[in-house]
Amino acid sequence: MASDTKAPKLIITGANAPTAAGDQLVLTYDGPNDLDRNIDAAGFTVTSTTGTAITVVSIASVDAKAQTITLTLSRAITTQDGIKISYTPPANGNGVQDVAGNDAQEFADQDVINNTAGPVFVKDYPGIEGNKLTLAYTGGDLNSHSTPSSTAFAVFVNDEPKAISSVDVIERWFNGYGLVTLYLDRPVAGGDTVTISYTKPKTGAVLQDTAGNAAANFSNQSVDNATRPAPVFISATVNGTELVLTYSKQSNLDEAALDGSAGFSVVSSPAGTAIAVNSARVNAATKTITLTLGRTVADGETVSVSYTKPGSGNVVQDKAGNDAADFRDQNVTNLTDSTAPVFSSATVTGTHLVLTYTERNSLDGVPLAGSAGFTVRSDTGPPITVSSASVDAKAKTVTLTLDRAVANGETVTVNYTKPGSGNVVQDKAGNDAANLNGERVTNLTPDSTAPVFSSATVDGAQLVLTYTERNDLDGAPLAGSAGFTVRSDTGPPITVNSARVDAKAKTVTLTLDHTVANGETVTVSYTKPGSGNVVQDMAGNDAANLNGEHVTNLTPDTTAPVFSSATVDHASLVLTYTERNALNGAALDGSAGFAVVSHTTGKSIPVTSASVDAKSKTVTLTLDHAVADGEAVSVSYTKPGSGNVVQDKAGNDAADFRDQSVNNLTDSTAPVFSSAMVNGTHLVLSYTERNDLDGTPLDGSAGFAVSGAAGTAIPVSSVSVDAAAKTVTLTLGRAVANGEVLTVSYTKPTTPGHVVQDKAGNDAANFHDQSVNNLTPPPPPAPSHVASDADNDGVPNAQENQATGPAGVATGDGNADGIADSAQAAVGSINVTAVGGSSTSITLVADSQDGNVSPGNNDRITSLEQKDAPAESPQGLEMPIAQLRFEIELDTSGSSEKFSLYVDRETGVNGYWIKNNTDTWTNLASEPYGGKMATEDGRLRLDFSITDGGQFDMDGKADGVITAPGAAGYMPLSIVGLAPDMAHTEFWL
Repeated sequence: MASDTKAPKLIITGANAPTAAGDQLVLTYDGPNDLDRNIDAAGFTVTSTTGTAITVVSIASVDAKAQTITLTLSRAITTQDGIKISYTPPANGNGVQDVAGNDAQEFADQDVINNTAGPVFVKDYPGIEGNKLTLAYTGGDLNSHSTPSSTAFAVFVNDEPKAISSVDVIERWFNGYGLVTLYLDRPVAGGDTVTISYTKPKTGAVLQDTAGNAAANFSNQSVDNATRPAPVFISATVNGTELVLTYSKQSNLDEAALDGSAGFSVVSSPAGTAIAVNSARVNAATKTITLTLGRTVADGETVSVSYTKPGSGNVVQDKAGNDAADFRDQNVTNLTDSTAPVFSSATVTGTHLVLTYTERNSLDGVPLAGSAGFTVRSDTGPPITVSSASVDAKAKTVTLTLDRAVANGETVTVNYTKPGSGNVVQDKAGNDAANLNGERVTNLTPDSTAPVFSSATVDGAQLVLTYTERNDLDGAPLAGSAGFTVRSDTGPPITVNSARVDAKAKTVTLTLDHTVANGETVTVSYTKPGSGNVVQDMAGNDAANLNGEHVTNLTPDTTAPVFSSATVDHASLVLTYTERNALNGAALDGSAGFAVVSHTTGKSIPVTSASVDAKSKTVTLTLDHAVADGEAVSVSYTKPGSGNVVQDKAGNDAADFRDQSVNNLTDSTAPVFSSAMVNGTHLVLSYTERNDLDGTPLDGSAGFAVSGAAGTAIPVSSVSVDAAAKTVTLTLGRAVANGEVLTVSYTKPTTPGHVVQDKAGNDAANFHDQSVNNLTPPPPPAPSHVASDADNDGVPNAQENQATGPAGVATGDGNADGIADSAQAAVGSINVTAVGGSSTSITLVADSQDGNVSPGNNDRITSLEQKDAPAESPQGLEMPIAQLRFEIELDTSGSSEKFSLYVDRETGVNGYWIKNNTDTWTNLASEPYGGKMATEDGRLRLDFSITDGGQFDMDGKADGVITAPGAAGYMPLSIVGLAPDMAHTEFWL
């Protein structure tokens, strides 16, 4: 095949003709082969019709396939450049050729298409206000140093040419626009039609961008006329020598000073006499002109005003230069007032006394100081002081605030003496109101307040109710019980025999059918009788009904304290008395009449002193030696002939007694080791002890040593004592394996540090190699297939299938809903270890409705496990199955979730306790927190609620996950973690 010898040829017409934009010039060749990429710039020359030099700096790029060459020029071209290019193959270096080595032809002065764009006129933008016309351009910043002559623009107003004073160019304004502002020699009027044209000057500055690209011509573009109409006269008023004209509010007036009368004339009718206008001043903001007249306009005089625009000087116009029109004989509202306000009437309601004045115009609304010259006198009540006075100018009233309320029916008068200084009562024209002397005030204060029950007391058979009432009670006799009933919470029924009213004292006294005992709890109720007289005030306002109001019992105490019991602990013997009130706390002397005898030794035990605890109603005797453990003791009391005796606060002396047995609490027997068990890292030793252990913290291993089957020592990290449970818990340095054989030993420490002992200080004995019951569970089997946890609730199927439900329910259905727990993601069942080592089954139900999963539920239990009981918990809170920790994924973040927890009744729990974010333990299964407890055939169900991100969600975040460690436990009646002094047979709600 013959080789290709056809050279590349420059395309000079059509879409691929040479083009230039910015500093880039593009050439396109035509040939059968690709261009050779290795080309030098030396053969190209570029010229401009403007005469400004342009050189080819480099070859920017060569597209061999497209056969294009892009040249980089020494400067960016402008819209005014006419570009031509020539090419002569270089003598040295690489010229334009194709890959076959065929050299391109040379060419000269080839035209280049100029694609550079200039600023673009925004047709919708032109606007004019007054003499300021604004144009906007896009496409780049305008050149503010190239401002065309005003002759480049032509402005027509209503088809008439308008002269242009100056032109201003701004490079860039808001929204990236460049702005051109033309200032006309005269402003246009509102409603004028405005057009504008632009023709690029042939010489001199043109409108162009900062790159030198000139803006295009345009003609007859419409301009939005925003010029407001000329000011329009609205109204005029006169007061004395000032006449004020008000103009329309489209725009502010021109503030330029007006000369002389400024074209205004004022005439008094009907005589037609002119009133001289001395001066005129403009208030631009309020759109008013104030004329100063040559004389005062009289009260009631008829006045008119006219305006003729002056032939020279400043005229009335707006800021845009729109002149106000002439007008004639416009009426002027005469505000001149020379008549003072006249007192009309006064009324009082409570603490507000209102004086009304007759006045043609308004009162002066300036604030009044203090009483403002007013005094108020009561003919029937205590003195009245005027605290303050306020004016309602429009209502033409003065309101006095009094220091006390005026009673219904009270006679009141008011006086006024004009103050010597400060503001006074006057009209807006400054006419002062006259003084007043003893003007009658109409009393509008109603008596609509019924007597209000305040308190009640009882003394014997007399019960007195006290009422709060501004006036007197109605003293009309009451019949029978008058609607009153009295109830005793601790004594026999009480009947009201009669009721009488003390109107002045505002009391009602009930006579009862028997005496109320001291300390007896009594309440009183009242139901207004359907007929006959009732409890009311003199105005007939009936007292309200009462229901179970507390009555203070003033009946004196006549019952003496009664000996109840006695205990002794070593040398301290405490006697407890039964007494409705408190004992007398006065100090007792010596033995105070008490004698103590040991029936074991047959000898008396001297009493060295006696002290009283009035509030706890006890007397403590200090003996001269300690009573032995198990020693039988009795106590006797004979009231001393002189000095203080055992008595209550009312002075009732306690009776003598003889040989009352004393409960001996003296303890000299040390705690005895009973058993030991271990689970994981916790080894618990139980002691036999009549009282509690000493709960003082122990140091280090506290003398305990633990060994494995081979005699290998297991370190003891720490030791804690549960005084009430009589246990000592060792935390081991490692977990004990299931089935591992252990022994434990104890040697009382000889170094400083506490030892195991009871509260009486009796030290526990040493012991060696005692066996330990190992309750550590075996590790869970490794999952063998995906169905080991079919419902993905974190509990293996094998464990859930062992769940114990209510009686008569199949194994594996812990909540007795007929569905296996292993098939429900919102139901989880596990076996837990109870105190004592026994195993028991628990079941947790999420999104629960009385133990069943709610229909459509998408919640999932992701974790359910038993944890150790917390080291610190409220006193008295027992946790028979330690702590349970569960985690739930919710369908909706931030929602409140209801739970049910099934446990064996044998655990003895009475609530579900959880610690909130303030470390307070709370029973969520109690009514105040929306929970409850229910029994289902031998199983106990604890219902409770927790909110995602709430105070009982451990992470405190509303993130769709509830994490809650809590305990099914027992505590005597309470809601938060403080045990009250109540019987253990009651629930903690």
